Amino acid sequence: MKKLIVLCLATLMLTACSQSQTMVSDPDAKIISGDGVNYTKQDLFNDLKKNDFTNIVLADLTEKIANFEAVDTTKVDEEVTEYINDMKETYGDSYEAIIEYYGGEESFSDNLRSNYLLEAIEEKYCETNYDSLVTEYTPVLAKVVSFEDQATAEKMIADINGGAGFEDAAKTAGIQTTVSDTVYTKVSDVNNEVWTYLSEAETIGLCDSPIVSLKDSTNSDGSVSTTQTYYVIEVTGLDP
Repeated sequence: MKKLIVLCLATLMLTACSQSQTMVSDPDAKIISGDGVNYTKQDLFNDLKKNDFTNIVLADLTEKIANFEAVDTTKVDEEVTEYINDMKETYGDSYEAIIEYYGGEESFSDNLRSNYLLEAIEEKYCETNYDSLVTEYTPVLAKVVSFEDQATAEKMIADINGGAGFEDAAKTAGIQTTVSDTVYTKVSDVNNEVWTYLSEAETIGLCDSPIVSLKDSTNSDGSVSTTQTYYVIEVTGLDP
């Protein structure tokens, strides 16, 4: 099993490299010329990209997993066809040149199908294991911001209770980044106090007071300093 995982990871990395917007230095330099043949560095790169074995391996693995998981591929094929048709409509006369850059329509469609198949496999897995995933990860939808100052956090809560929206109140409190609904689970990168509040929430709504997190750190002289962080949390969704 470990060997299969390593193989999949290596394949994904190599495929990602092959699909990146790689630029060829001196692309018009001729490798082979004469008797009407002019084969450039760009031609070589394109041929190597078209025949990248990693795409073949990845596609084969994906197909095998999809068959094993009994994934319905009808929708996948329809999505591929729809995507290709949209490209033709969008790019018009430029379509042929663009699709040739990606190795031709057949190669592009195969890679696209593998991507859609991976998504379908994920969806099938989540559907099949829904109950256990919810129990294990207990997802919660919420907005969370933090402050070093308790008074600022309390003022934000007061502003929201007074009728301000969470985002506007956060901006007034000095939060520069956009605050949006985020899915938090037990493996999210949040401290214990925040996750405890989120996981124990039974109704949607704003916290009554800032959630306090204490973090001890050892100074160079051996003394211990405690940092306090104050979180304002609004639970916006409890439906997994």
